[in-house]
Amino acid sequence: MPQPWGQQRNPRPRWFRRNLWGLLFLIPALVAAGISPTIDMWDQIKGQPLVEVTPGADQWATYAGVHVRLESMSEEKTLPGYGGSTVPVPAGVRAIKVVLAFDGPSTALNGCQLYVVSKSGEKYASNPNELDDGKLTYDMCSVPEPDLFATPAPTGPSPSPGLVLRWKTTTYFALPLSAYAAGVRIELRSENPRYLVLS
Repeated sequence: MPQPWGQQRNPRPRWFRRNLWGLLFLIPALVAAGISPTIDMWDQIKGQPLVEVTPGADQWATYAGVHVRLESMSEEKTLPGYGGSTVPVPAGVRAIKVVLAFDGPSTALNGCQLYVVSKSGEKYASNPNELDDGKLTYDMCSVPEPDLFATPAPTGPSPSPGLVLRWKTTTYFALPLSAYAAGVRIELRSENPRYLVLS
């Protein structure tokens, strides 16, 4: 017997049944879309130095298994030049000389990032182009090259008993005249989220 007009023998499934598989795949896709930015943000936060390490009463701080002390931080009017000469600091620049003392394993701080921090909190990296006229060394945290294989005996009580390798480095920084140096910051990727502040 023929079906009345407008009726179908197999009525189409409703919208929900037609799209069931798409909906099942959509739910995990939405969850993944929400989780991925959260994971990326966490990775960025985790990779940032957020925990400040400071020195003790004896002015030595322990960072990456090395004892570190700020020996001096001074503003310089001239820079060491070639042949024992000196060159004036360029106009419009404040040159800061930092001397750090280290006591511990010679390679523990290789690859460190060294900054001078201003009183207003800005960071200024070492090896600035503004001071290229001077004959400057940028040893930063590593044993200076001429002393690379030396193991000098400490000249005083060592904060690292049993470790006789002690060395100093000298690094120069350039700050604008509007900035004043307040301290030194050392960062090492393997120590994140810890960073060292010396002042």
